[in-house]
Order: sequence, then structure tokens, then C-alpha cells
Amino acid sequence: MWHERLKLARQAAGLSLRELAAQVHYSRGYLHDLETGRRTPTPETAARLGVALGADLVLSEEAERLAWTAQHPSRPEPGVADHLDMILAGLRRLEDTTSAAAVLPPVLAQVDLVTTLADEVPDRDRLAVVDQLGQWTQFAGWLHAATGDLRRATEFYGRALSAALEANRPDLAATALSMRGHLSWQTKRPGPLLSLTEAALRQAVGPAVRLVAMQQLARGHALAGQVAEADRAMERADRLADQVTEVPPWMYFHDRAYLEMQRGLVLALLGRPEAAAEAVAAGLAGLEPGTAASAWTDQYRELLSAEPADSPQTG
Repeated sequence: MWHERLKLARQAAGLSLRELAAQVHYSRGYLHDLETGRRTPTPETAARLGVALGADLVLSEEAERLAWTAQHPSRPEPGVADHLDMILAGLRRLEDTTSAAAVLPPVLAQVDLVTTLADEVPDRDRLAVVDQLGQWTQFAGWLHAATGDLRRATEFYGRALSAALEANRPDLAATALSMRGHLSWQTKRPGPLLSLTEAALRQAVGPAVRLVAMQQLARGHALAGQVAEADRAMERADRLADQVTEVPPWMYFHDRAYLEMQRGLVLALLGRPEAAAEAVAAGLAGLEPGTAASAWTDQYRELLSAEPADSPQTG
């Protein structure tokens, strides 16, 4: 049973209920109820506990069902793709409030499981599982990029692209291409950044995916010193923002605050430090309190105190 596994994991970690409660910011009484089976955790709570206890798996009933399915892939549990989706959603939310390094081990364990399922489930279930494989490997790519392992990030984005194409998910494929382009942003290479982002825009269908890619295109042009092209891309991104009514689950980070912070990066590269700081400050103010303190916001905070840069040449 899940509650028994939780207790064993806590004891193996050498933590008392009180010590674990302090780490995960839950009450001792709530954790006691989880260990005795009186209460059932949400996927996010289960994921947070798994990270705190150093487990290589998500402590949840969904994970137990998936483990059974991995051992019996020809007879998958009903709704296996839905279980995968619930666990992934919890880990995405957890990464947004903790760090990529903390979430990476359980994500990699789940990627191995989903890969096994995709290889062996019956044909009737395959495309749904391959769709999940694309989302899990895309998330793993992002976590590796956020921890500085760009080689592994490239590998996982390639796997995500392949799975997305097989599952006929053009927006997921576009996101994988766009995030491969983001790796070139991290290494300040405008050439591949622009070409991969343009490839993503050719693939993308939904306005949310096109919007994020268009903002990245603006960053690429700004990095290359192409002021007019960067300004045009920002204008096109603004028009796309008005069209967004739905955001795919793998773009859980997408909101107005994030978009303002992205605008700040472009403005900083264009030599407009006051406007950049204003955009970043507005974006940070719009984040949830737990998210605003996350490690991924550091690059934006640096713009609030950065010295004015030389304006790029018009290109």
C-alpha cells in the first residue's frame, strides 16, 4: 500500500515525522494521516514527498499502477495515459516552486518506465503512451537544460520531437524544436537559435505555442543585433497573445507574467535597460509567491540591477 511505502521511505531517510514536515511544509498531523492511510495525497503532494525523501519514484497510487503495467505491458492498467499525465502535472508544479535538480531523479525514473510502456503496450494504447513519452522527454530535456547539461538536454529534446511526430502532435513537436533553439540562447549562438525557432513556427498550430516561439525569435534577432526584426517579432507576439484561449499542458509556465519577463530579455539586448527592468519587474510581481523565488527567475532579476548595455546596430 502507498501509505506503507511512504513510512518505509521516511524511515530509510532517517527522518522523523516532525523533520519531514519541516522539509515539505506540511503539518506533522497531516503526514501522520498519510502514513496511516487515513488521508490520500494529491499527485503534487506525493511528488513533493518523493523528492524530499530522495526516492527514485513518485510516491503515489498512480505510480504503483504504472509499475504494475510496466511488469505486464501487454495488459496495461485502464487509463494508463491519464495516470502518467497526473504524475507529470504534479512534477511540473513542483519544479516551478523548487528546482530542476530536485525534480530530475523521479522524472528520469518515470521516463524509463514510459519508454518501456511505449515499446511494449498493445497497439490500441500505443499512440496515447507515445504522446506521454513526448511530454515526459520534453520535460526531462528542460530539466537537463536548467541544470546546465546541454548535451543530455539535446538528446531528450530529440526524443521528444520523434515521439511528438509519431503521435501527430504538431504543437508538441514545435515546442521540442523551440526548446532546442533555447539551448542556443543559453550558449549565445543566434544562428541555430533563429533557424530552430523558425522551424518551430512552421510546425506550430496553436497560438500559445506560436507566441512563445515568436518571443524567442525576437530574442534571437536581438542577440544577432537585428533591431528592426526583433521589434517586428515582438509586435507579432503581442498580436498572438490576444488570440490565446487555451494552453497545452507542457506549457504550464505560460502566463502573462512569464511573457513580460521574456519581453524584458529582448529589451535588455536591444539596449533599453529602463524598459527591460520595468517589464521584468511587472512580470516578477505577477508570479505566485512560491514561484517568484524559484531558481529559474535569477536571470531575470539580474536585469533589475544590470548596467546599461551598448545598443546593437540596426540590422
